[in-house]
Amino acid sequence: RNENIIKVVRGDNGIGPVRYNFSASLVTIGAGGGGQSGIDTGANGIAGGGGGGGAVVSASVSVVPNVTWGILAGEGGTFDTDGAFSEVIAYDNDYNGLITMRAGGGTSPTNSGGGNSGTGSVETNTATSSYAGFTGGAIDFGVAGGGASHHENGGDGVPFDGNPSSGTGGPGGDGQQTTPTAFWDDPLAAGGGGGVTPNNLIGGTGGNDGGGNGGFVGNDPGGNGLPATSYGSGGGGGGADGTNGRPGGAGFNGTVGIYFSGSIGTQHLQYDIALTNASASYDAGTDHTTIFFQPGIGTFRYTAPFPYVPGN
Repeated sequence: RNENIIKVVRGDNGIGPVRYNFSASLVTIGAGGGGQSGIDTGANGIAGGGGGGGAVVSASVSVVPNVTWGILAGEGGTFDTDGAFSEVIAYDNDYNGLITMRAGGGTSPTNSGGGNSGTGSVETNTATSSYAGFTGGAIDFGVAGGGASHHENGGDGVPFDGNPSSGTGGPGGDGQQTTPTAFWDDPLAAGGGGGVTPNNLIGGTGGNDGGGNGGFVGNDPGGNGLPATSYGSGGGGGGADGTNGRPGGAGFNGTVGIYFSGSIGTQHLQYDIALTNASASYDAGTDHTTIFFQPGIGTFRYTAPFPYVPGN
């Protein structure tokens, strides 16, 4: 009898340890680059290119309890300024499963071409995956290129050919929703379009997923590039005339997002999660929680019965 009791206590009966992990989707988005300001040349001026979108990297993880994740969400670039990178240092499956996800910010161009998108990486204890950025629209000092998104090159500008409204700034690259689609109520990560000079009457449009439109002289507010509106998106380039170079639009902030089935709380079947510098929302219809981190340093910690060592 004593031997049987010892086997049960030691776990020799073949029953594994209780695990409190849960599955989640983890997405890291770099901040968008600001649009380039237009440059006064004393003639028609030089239009500013659109800012590039931030990189987007994602992974599915098994969230480990009783360990704190370190998180940094990048801030969007103002005009003529690159977007900052975002990063999360998390644990997948057990305390040995360290995973670092880094998403670079989009660049703000300096030469009237569109800004490039950020680069990204996912590093584990056994491998590192790297992701190249995309390229902004071509350099053209009559019109400007659109910024690249996280999965598409920016568009080229179309020079004025003598016909009314024929010249346009390059369009920004389109963003792409990250699966699962429910994670993102808003689109993300598109570059802004370039601004244009007086003879070129149409500013380049921002990418369909949050990029700022390019400014052009005569539009509201007077040729300024417009700011981006979704996570990781680049700002629009500024217009220019023979008197003023107009500022580019600001890129939108980056973020780290966490999405999982269930709710946060201390009741039965809820997850005891503490956050700093983040907001969480729960959708009762789908029984899913979405967490977004604000620019700056944040933390995520899930607490379960202790002591508990997953995998032992």
